Amino acid sequence: MKPSKRKQGEDEALQILKTKGIEFNEEHFDKGQAGHSLPDLQYADGRYLEVTHTLHDNKLSDPLSRKFSHFPTNKQNEIINGVTEALTRIRNRDYPTESGIMGALTEEGLEQFSRDKELVDQHFGKYDELTGKRSEFKCNMPIVEHSSDNILREIKENWSLSLRDRIIYLYQRYSEEILLVNESTVVINESTIQELVRYRNAVTHRGFAALNTPIIETAFYLQVIVYCSVLERIGMTREAIKALCPYRLFK
Repeated sequence: MKPSKRKQGEDEALQILKTKGIEFNEEHFDKGQAGHSLPDLQYADGRYLEVTHTLHDNKLSDPLSRKFSHFPTNKQNEIINGVTEALTRIRNRDYPTESGIMGALTEEGLEQFSRDKELVDQHFGKYDELTGKRSEFKCNMPIVEHSSDNILREIKENWSLSLRDRIIYLYQRYSEEILLVNESTVVINESTIQELVRYRNAVTHRGFAALNTPIIETAFYLQVIVYCSVLERIGMTREAIKALCPYRLFK
């Protein structure tokens, strides 16, 4: 069996979506013939799909291999009860506070809070402030047990049009507004948008790319669609947005 040209997460996502009846171009890979970076997967109709790989390769050990699973039932219940009490104290901020100082914990309160936090981290996994998630490793009962759960959740969160298709959609939607703002001879079309996306992908995946004037001009004028989409999303009508265009900042 020939090794796959795709990353493991891409193969797993592809198989999951195929079982749901979604058709893909299986000859497509994220590296083009000339070495250009491309989206991860391509639908049979030509649209693209990016796959988030952050958690796809997490392989959890068998839960029975965890020390917690081998404790007697009474010991497990004792730990779970302790964790429940700690969570209740943390959620209710039920710790001794300094008199006269709003919300400041006493030394005793800080020590209890630290013990509670450590107990919860040991049981459910250490909390990462940056990602807002708990690690599923080195803990009693990880919140995420199977990597397949990760794949399904991430596909649901990230299943959308490719960057190119989203820009083209917004460009077509706000084409009148762009014309009202753009008084220059700069030409923006699907070809220049594709070049901009290629440049973005090259910088993202390789760390560098050659920058030219058409890419700069396209990026500059496409800022208009960002403003238009935000204004429409907060409730402004298209006519009201067009009325703002004569006060343009881009010339």
